[in-house]
Amino acid sequence: GASIAHGVGWTVPTDWYVDYEEGRRDRESVIKDIADEMLRLTQATQPTHYKRMIEILLAKTQAEQMHCLTTTNWDYLAQRAFDQHREAGGTIPYGTLQDPIHINGSAEPGAWVNRSKFVLEIDDKLKRRRIWSHEAQSAFDRILVCQTIVVVGLSFECADDRGFMSALAEARTNGTYDGAFLVLVDPDASVLKRNHALLLKTFRKVTVEEIPMGFDQWVSSDLKTTKFPIFARP
Repeated sequence: GASIAHGVGWTVPTDWYVDYEEGRRDRESVIKDIADEMLRLTQATQPTHYKRMIEILLAKTQAEQMHCLTTTNWDYLAQRAFDQHREAGGTIPYGTLQDPIHINGSAEPGAWVNRSKFVLEIDDKLKRRRIWSHEAQSAFDRILVCQTIVVVGLSFECADDRGFMSALAEARTNGTYDGAFLVLVDPDASVLKRNHALLLKTFRKVTVEEIPMGFDQWVSSDLKTTKFPIFARP
């Protein structure tokens, strides 16, 4: 959703996965080609909506409130926005807004020991479990304690997306974080309705607000909500 709002809507060609599954390509060559394309697309795109989002979050965040960004995208547009904000002389106070964490890997240049592994859309549950990383666990742990969870542009058609939310709901229910306020941002009314119903079944004590906008439109509205003010504690 957020990437598409910036014009980055590339999908992996089907034949890449077919060649991999039928043994004509190895996993690393597929990942390299994906990462190369994501690198090209990210570097050719200005993360204007992310940058505006950062400005709004920094301006409106209340005391003792912190925002955590987590992405399932391979691009690193959100991180570019953070970097450009700092390069322009801006500051991001500690404990107010945390840099993005990638669940499924990132084409961002560089390497570090805890980096999330590169997950492919065709990976089954067992494969994903085997390559589950410290960074991905950190993302899960951050979402686990969030009071408000904003979901931008996820269709939940992917079994892994549904599995992630189910695991999150189960962990919240079994722990001390039962209940949540979920904000669904998507321009497709049918997707909003379907996801709303899915999340009501998945979470206990949950309130869901539908935002029928693209990410760019929602940012332009200053991240407006009506059921629950995301910049103030109840």
